Amino acid sequence: MFRSFLINFFKIPKHPNLIFAEQMSISIKAGMRAGLEGEIETISKGIKKINTQ
Repeated sequence: MFRSFLINFFKIPKHPNLIFAEQMSISIKAGMRAGLEGEIETISKGIKKINTQ
């Protein structure tokens, strides 16, 4: 019991703004990744069109 109290006592609580910033950066990274994948697909479609002509 005392050990768990010590562990909880020395934990540094995260500021709500830091938690929000981490969530935003994760969503921004996911959005950028999805955007890049979409661009790669359109580029590959364009290359296929050029090659088939």
